[in-house]
Amino acid sequence: LNMYAHIAAETDQEINLHLPGSLRIATTPTRVDEMKYQMSRHGHHEAPQCLVTPEQVKELVPIANIDNVLMGLYTPYDGHVDPYSLTQAIAKGARKFGARILQATGVTALRLREDGRWVVTTPQGDILANRVVNAAGFWAKEVAQLAGSDLPLVPNHHQYLVTSTVPEVKALKKEIPVLRHLEGSFYLRMERDGLLIGPYESEKTMRQCNDWVTDRVPPGFGKELFEPDLDRLEPHLEVAMELVPCFAHANIQSVVNGPITYTPDVLPLIGPDMLPNMWIAAGFGRVSGAHDLLEKRGARMHIHSGWEQPAWFAGPGNTPEYCPSFRRTNWHEPVGREVDLIMKTAGIIDLTPFAKLIVKGPQAAEFLNYVGANNVPRLGRTVITHVLSPSGHVYAELTVTRTHEDTFLVITGSGSELHDLRWLEDFARRGSWQVSFGNCTEDVGCLSIAGPKSKEILATIAPEFKGKFPFFSSKEVDLAGVKTTAMRISYTETGLGTAQLYEALLHHGEPFGANDVGTIAVNVLRQEKGFKMWGAEMNMDTTIIDAGLMSFVNMNKGDFVGRDALVELLKKRPRKHLIQMTIETDDHDPHGDETVWLGNKAVGNTTSGCYSYHLGKSLAFAYVPPLLSVPGTEVQVELLGEMHTATVLAGPPVLTHTARAKK
Repeated sequence: LNMYAHIAAETDQEINLHLPGSLRIATTPTRVDEMKYQMSRHGHHEAPQCLVTPEQVKELVPIANIDNVLMGLYTPYDGHVDPYSLTQAIAKGARKFGARILQATGVTALRLREDGRWVVTTPQGDILANRVVNAAGFWAKEVAQLAGSDLPLVPNHHQYLVTSTVPEVKALKKEIPVLRHLEGSFYLRMERDGLLIGPYESEKTMRQCNDWVTDRVPPGFGKELFEPDLDRLEPHLEVAMELVPCFAHANIQSVVNGPITYTPDVLPLIGPDMLPNMWIAAGFGRVSGAHDLLEKRGARMHIHSGWEQPAWFAGPGNTPEYCPSFRRTNWHEPVGREVDLIMKTAGIIDLTPFAKLIVKGPQAAEFLNYVGANNVPRLGRTVITHVLSPSGHVYAELTVTRTHEDTFLVITGSGSELHDLRWLEDFARRGSWQVSFGNCTEDVGCLSIAGPKSKEILATIAPEFKGKFPFFSSKEVDLAGVKTTAMRISYTETGLGTAQLYEALLHHGEPFGANDVGTIAVNVLRQEKGFKMWGAEMNMDTTIIDAGLMSFVNMNKGDFVGRDALVELLKKRPRKHLIQMTIETDDHDPHGDETVWLGNKAVGNTTSGCYSYHLGKSLAFAYVPPLLSVPGTEVQVELLGEMHTATVLAGPPVLTHTARAKK
């Protein structure tokens, strides 16, 4: 918004920026909870927003019918801008600073040079570019193919309509906020003295440009539009008429139906590509080899970074259907059974979405020792190491196993697969390190068997497990005819990395009481034991000192990325501490990013949260000022619009297996 506010003055080009705010409308109790959930994550951020009553909705939108409105979420500095005018302003500003814009100039080839620069071939000749940004909209898939990439983009028809002058709209004294009706799935705003309404169609009615995916975008397609189909919009428009009655008698002036591009996971394509100096990102849709078996056994799948993975398992006779809610819902009891199962016997978990990378070469050990803050492991051992930025912030968390003298298996989170691989490849390329990288994430499965009976179960399958198997060790074994790399490391208890062994583990685990477990239970256990997760407790907004992870850093091993910054940071007092706290709630729990309050002041935020089945109450990680990190300190955490008392803990509420064995 700051750019929009200044670009018109800088370029002397009007962009028709309107800032009437935006207003989300809730018409069901669940949508009210959703808005309160959003507000609980807002207090420690700077962007203003607030909940408003139906009466306040009426004040903001005099033409609205509030009979079915339960609540609104108002963002006062939101708005809309004319895309054509904004494009002209950006182009004018670019020319002002020396850019040359070639219109109606197709790109016919992209070639990466050895120095990392790109040769962009056009009918007007080649262009040598330091960086390429693929912002080609529905052409982006074909542009990526020129560079050897494949983007999973699917163009869909998106329609919006504009009315002629509506007397009630013309009589308004000021522009109303942009309305977003969550149940009706549409946005509505003023367009001069009329209305503009844009529905988002359901999966059943939405039309996809499938031939653009299987074949190609029609040559020359640019500003063309599709034929309108108002019948598909009828359910949305009826809700719009109920909310804004004057729309019911308005004349439709125009209907626009053009392509809008989505990814399979509906996430935006923003960021660097795996190719050097190419900026883009991609979504995926993947399943593990055990997917069909897991569904038959009652798994409720959820989408995680493009993978389908079991979140929890319905018990015998129950259906694995998710009942959407921001409160404890139908998975609460099944997850409790799974947590108890792991603590008492053994649970089997499909962790195939974990990214699995191979780092190999004569300098592989030296390379990993330099990019990671911990020592590289010796042969047959595993370590957890953190990739730091030069400023000491946590770019990645890696589990590194040495499988041969010059070969390492690197495991990272499913959401970090390309994020981490791209950084490692880019760093090695720029430093001319003699290492190579392989990504075997989709070729190698990963299962975990966790719990006190795990080792006994494994020993019935392979004799290698009858002897000692220390933590952070690994071994190559044959399990039920499958070549497997086994590692004793996990968020939970004894962990095992395997490929397609689910049925064998179930068969041999049945006499011990082993059964299926989903990722929600794993997340609960990792929090109960105080294990921190990248992307939550640590990221590029936190240093490794903030996250309390210096035990994984070897400051005496020599130079590594971020070491100089850590030396300086250790001389200073920390601005925040990561702690765990219990929260007094009734039927809802924290998830992370909720605001922590002391009186009327926001003093921190949660990073992860769950219901602790061992404590019988809510549990959360949170960053707070050092003064508030003393065990027993009470603060408040905002959950669903209410303040709940939270108490700082002295440490994790559940001891790890090793700690329990020492007692």
